[in-house]
Amino acid sequence: NLAHHILLRIDERDYSGNLAQIEYPLDGNESFEFSFQVERFQKIKLVYTRNELEIFVEPGDTIFIDIDPMNFVFNSSLRGNNGIKNNILQFYYENNQCAKRRSDRLQFKYGNLWYHSNTIIDRWMRSMEEQAFLLKMGDRKNQWFQYLIEKQLDHPEVFQGDLLAYLESEINYNWAYFMLIYGTTYSARHSLPENYLDFLKDVSLSDAYVHCPSFRRYVFAYLNALYEQSDKSVSYLIGMHALASQLLEGEIKAWFLSELFLKTLKNRDDPSFIDLYYDFI
Repeated sequence: NLAHHILLRIDERDYSGNLAQIEYPLDGNESFEFSFQVERFQKIKLVYTRNELEIFVEPGDTIFIDIDPMNFVFNSSLRGNNGIKNNILQFYYENNQCAKRRSDRLQFKYGNLWYHSNTIIDRWMRSMEEQAFLLKMGDRKNQWFQYLIEKQLDHPEVFQGDLLAYLESEINYNWAYFMLIYGTTYSARHSLPENYLDFLKDVSLSDAYVHCPSFRRYVFAYLNALYEQSDKSVSYLIGMHALASQLLEGEIKAWFLSELFLKTLKNRDDPSFIDLYYDFI
C-alpha cells in the first residue's frame, strides 16, 4: 500500500541550525498542494515512503511536479522556470559530484580530515605531472563556465535570482578542491614544489558563498592543509580555530567553527576546547 502523505524537509542547519519537517496529506486524486517560506536559494527534499526527491528553490518560486508514485525519484518531472533551473543543476551535479556510485567513491586522509574524490579525477591525479594536470583541470573548469553561459542565453529568466552566483561558486570551488587534493595527497608522487599551494591564497573565502556545498568542503580542506603544513606547535583544535579567526568572517566563520567543535567533540576534556567553545556560544 502506498503512503497517504508526503513529507517536506527543509534543511537549514548550515544557516540557522533548523531542520523543518512538514507532513502533507494526499487528496483523493493522489495530489498535494502546499506553500512554505525559504529565506534564500537552497535545496529541499520531498520524501515519499522511503524515496527522496531533491529540489532547489528560492524565494518566489512556484513549482509544478508530476510524480510517478511507483518510481518516485526517476519518473518525477518539474515544470515551469523552477523545472528548468533544477534540470540545469541536476545535469551539473550528475557530472560533478565526488562519485555517482558507491563503487566510484575514493577517500584520502590528510591529517585529521578525509578528502573525497572519484575514480576519473583520481586517475588524472595519479598519471599527470603538474603542468598537464593544471591544464586538464583548467580546461574542465572553463568548459563548465561555457555551459553556464549557454544556459544563461537559452533561459535568462531563471538566472534572475541566485542561481548564477551559486553555480559560479560551485564551479570555482569544485576546481579548487581537487587542485588542493592533488597538491597534498599526490605531492610526493609528482615531486611538487613546496610552494605549490600558494596560488590558492587567491581563492576567495568570502561568506557570500556560504550556502554552496563545494565552498564549505573547500574551506575545511584548505584550512586543514594549512594546519598540516605548519609546525603544528599547537593542537589541531587551537590551530584550526586560529586559522579561522585569521582568514574567515561572518556566516562562513560561524559555520566553520560549529563544524570544528563537532569534529573535535571527543577532545572536550581538553581545557582549550571548553574555553574556545564558551567563547563561540
